[in-house]
Amino acid sequence: MNDAALSDFDAIAILEPHLHLDNSNGQPGFGHYRQWQATTPSVYRTDGHIRHSFRAMLWINTKMKTAPVVVDSYDVAATIILHESGPTLLIAAYDPNDHADRETPPAEAL
Repeated sequence: MNDAALSDFDAIAILEPHLHLDNSNGQPGFGHYRQWQATTPSVYRTDGHIRHSFRAMLWINTKMKTAPVVVDSYDVAATIILHESGPTLLIAAYDPNDHADRETPPAEAL
């Protein structure tokens, strides 16, 4: 995140971020960077290991003004970037690829 090559980016979407336990507050930790502000999901997963608390996040360059968007999913991080040309909705969403949106094939197709 401190790489000079990233300094011109306005935002970076991260899926499956590296998380650790922040001993100061017991919440998932993900590092802090002077040039970046973090947007994480509105809710965190509380079952399982701290590394699986959420699976999507956004790093927004501090030169940008933002307004968080509440989404009731630990797989979606969203914010609105407030820019002089108008607001832009930015979303990072993790797809668990569990095929839950697919219809079960008929028995004869198996």
